Amino acid sequence: MSSNFLCVLFSYSFWFCQTSGDGIENNLHFDDECSSHPHLDSCAFHAVQLKSSSVSNTSGIQDAPCRFTAFSLTYASHKGVYSLPDAADGSEITTPCDFEGLPLGIGDVKFQCQAGKWTYQSLSCAACSETKLAVQIAGRSGDFDLPRGSFEGSEVTVPCASAGRAKFACRDGQWQLLHQTCSVCGATKFTLRYGEALGIFNLPRAASEHTTVDRPCAFGDSSYPLGQVNFACKAHGWSYDSNDCAVCPATTLQILRHGSTGSFELPIGRSEGDEVPMSCASLTSHGTRHYKYGQLIFACRAGQWIAANDNCTMCRKQVFRLRYGEHVGLFPLPNSSTEGVETEHSCEFGNQSYPFGKVQFSCRAGGWSYKTNTCAVCPGTNFSIRHGDSESNFTLPRTMDTGVKLHKACNFSGKVYPGVVKFACGPQGWALVQNRCSACGRVRSFQVRYGDHAGNFSLPRASSEGELIERPCTFGGKRYASGSVQFGCHQGRWQLDAVTCHDGVLHSKS
Repeated sequence: MSSNFLCVLFSYSFWFCQTSGDGIENNLHFDDECSSHPHLDSCAFHAVQLKSSSVSNTSGIQDAPCRFTAFSLTYASHKGVYSLPDAADGSEITTPCDFEGLPLGIGDVKFQCQAGKWTYQSLSCAACSETKLAVQIAGRSGDFDLPRGSFEGSEVTVPCASAGRAKFACRDGQWQLLHQTCSVCGATKFTLRYGEALGIFNLPRAASEHTTVDRPCAFGDSSYPLGQVNFACKAHGWSYDSNDCAVCPATTLQILRHGSTGSFELPIGRSEGDEVPMSCASLTSHGTRHYKYGQLIFACRAGQWIAANDNCTMCRKQVFRLRYGEHVGLFPLPNSSTEGVETEHSCEFGNQSYPFGKVQFSCRAGGWSYKTNTCAVCPGTNFSIRHGDSESNFTLPRTMDTGVKLHKACNFSGKVYPGVVKFACGPQGWALVQNRCSACGRVRSFQVRYGDHAGNFSLPRASSEGELIERPCTFGGKRYASGSVQFGCHQGRWQLDAVTCHDGVLHSKS
């Protein structure tokens, strides 16, 4: 009997050979040991009965080009022999995997009748099936896609969902976890921008969620002496959580201002020169809040908070509306930080302006209020007048109207004279209009007889006692060429003192 051999090396480390001769065809498989043997027929051949198989397209068996054959395969040094029946060309047989000493509970081997010969097509034999396996790692359930496990003891390493890897082994027909380096958050470099600066932070592997890591506040060339940057491991990896990076730390400052004290909670100062405004309403004195308005300004300087400035206001800046008679004045009032502060304005009431005096306002009980005014056309004053050898000060009141007139009694150094002193309020203030004070009153007709003639003389008011006055020598129709008629103010009355008219003799006086 003559035989011809055709051998092909498969990827499963076995040789597949077909032999033909004398009209008999056999499919033989040799393992690696006999693949290089000089006489292939000296290799051991083991046949086993095919336990079950499926055959397709077996019509016309009587003229079957493929005859019954014992087909031998080796799978990982384990031999299997498959009995293939007579079959028509193109027929296929699928049979469960059956290799001596190898528990393969999954898959099958496929053969096909081609050109009158049975040929090996494929196999899907496996100890463990392809599957999605749920495994609890670090308190979390993870799904791992595992491939087909060709043999008992096969191992496979697959990536974890977030970071790390897990190793599985095919044992007793099931995949089992051997060990893992899975982590919720993998080691990484986290880039974070802070203002204009960029920081890169090295973060470690974290096996579980809620793991936190703190890093110093270093952002490129900028670093902060206080605080840390906080990162947290969450479901999808590392994330920035918070920071308390600071030049000035959060603190509480006790402040004394204008006799009042207050406690102020200051935040983190992120950079030199940061400013924080706080309400002055927190300042109290003996439990009372005096400052309703304004702010205290705190500044971060040289690593600490200081009170840099304030505009604490007890009485707030405003425009005060004040009616004066028929006129309304608008007076701008400033901020005031002190109780009792007073301010004054000129007397401007709309179209009405007063040349003298001021309007006064006072800061009381947290607000501005009108206090008083000295507005006047003529202010109150003391007016000094000389009368004879005496001088007296006359007290004149404030008045709002031009043209007001005032009469004062003639009282000079305690001595009262007949008449009055008259004053008038004009554009320049009080002015003396008339001084009608006299020691002797005015006389319209003082009759004097001189010889056969009589004369009537008018006399003015005398300012002082003893005042003298002369009149020409005219007596009715008689006029003397020389001399005079002399009168004197004595004891509050005018009296004739002398007549010096020529060629006349004094006969009487009245």
